[in-house]
Amino acid sequence: MGKEVAVRAPTKLRPLAKVSGAQFEISIDGTPRTYRDRKEFAIKAAEHLKRKHPNSDIVVKDLQSGEATKIKYKPDLGPR
Repeated sequence: MGKEVAVRAPTKLRPLAKVSGAQFEISIDGTPRTYRDRKEFAIKAAEHLKRKHPNSDIVVKDLQSGEATKIKYKPDLGPR
């Protein structure tokens, strides 16, 4: 017997829902993309995104205080 596979029709991208407990939002060019619960994790993730998208504006926003930090490009220096 074969397995049945559900086929989904293409859908439009929707904004991500805020994850409960997340305090930091990471956005690319003003569009929220992901959330983190700790600032150091949010900064590391945002730096990784900036290396992948050097011409985009990557911002980490503290959802409680409203403080936003724009991430600057740092080239990948390879293994440490």
